[in-house]
Amino acid sequence: MVQAIGAILEGEKKLTMALGLKEGGVSTIALEEDELADSGCLIADHPEVAAKMREVAGQIEDGSLKLEDPMFAK
Repeated sequence: MVQAIGAILEGEKKLTMALGLKEGGVSTIALEEDELADSGCLIADHPEVAAKMREVAGQIEDGSLKLEDPMFAK
């Protein structure tokens, strides 16, 4: 929101942004290792799944796993 509002205030006429894991635009409690245990979320009962989610999220963030952004898919 801060980036979008800043661009609008600077006069940007057409604004399209895609914010994913790397940019902090999306997340899940499974990625928050310190908060997961106390979250009450069912994924806390499956640490192997949460660990795999963190592994894959790390690969997305560092660019070793590339996914096509559905907003820009052809």
